[in-house]
Amino acid sequence: MAVNRMKESVSCCLLIILLFSALPLALYAQNTQEDDDARFIHRFAWTRDYYALRYEVIIERMENRVFRTVLHEFTVEPYIITSLPPGSYRLRVIPYDFRDLPGEGTPWRNFIVHAVTDPLPKKHRDLYIGLFAEVIGYSRYGPGFGGGLTFGGSSNGKGIGFSFLYAQDLEGFTFIEALAHLRLYLSGARATNTGFFVQAEGGILFWFTYEISEITDNFAPVAGLRIGWRFPAGERWYIEPAIRGGYPYILGASITAGIRRTTLR
Repeated sequence: MAVNRMKESVSCCLLIILLFSALPLALYAQNTQEDDDARFIHRFAWTRDYYALRYEVIIERMENRVFRTVLHEFTVEPYIITSLPPGSYRLRVIPYDFRDLPGEGTPWRNFIVHAVTDPLPKKHRDLYIGLFAEVIGYSRYGPGFGGGLTFGGSSNGKGIGFSFLYAQDLEGFTFIEALAHLRLYLSGARATNTGFFVQAEGGILFWFTYEISEITDNFAPVAGLRIGWRFPAGERWYIEPAIRGGYPYILGASITAGIRRTTLR
């Protein structure tokens, strides 16, 4: 009886992983139409101020003869990467010193993003791999603490990936989790595969303890939802805090640091 239930659990988990693997492939294969206001990846850079703690970047777009703010963010790097539709813009950078007080900013710099009939490649694709630490509640005995490996790929705000977690709780139970996930970026920076994201995930969980010689039904399907924010750290690195909820766990919190390789197609 226990063996049959174990086989059913494993079959169910494998089916979930296959479904999560097939759906993103369908999304990647579909033919997308060009937008009327085709967007591109833009990189704005300035001379580094060695006394600056961070920079405030403001980009405004002219609409009905009035400039309106379309980007207002802070960065510690002497550049930003964004995506703008065709239009007339102006840009200003304000450095902040070690006391976090604003200094004298640059004058407004005007520029124009032109529309073209044969746009440059605009698909922002990346492959990433990272290590993460996580606190997660699998049982009533208390939270489990562990970490693992995650890897995958993203294109224009949609992605597929996989993760493996090893964790232990305070009662000596060991948990091993293998997940596949579908990710969707929802922030304004989704063209660069960064910012706020929602992630659906599913897979299989295996647990055991050395203190009990026999445990039956120690396989279970896993399904849940994760939300988080990917922060780019330079051009190749990223940091990603996230929380998740689902079954059979209740709540988990993780922090990921990794490297990514980005290409434009």
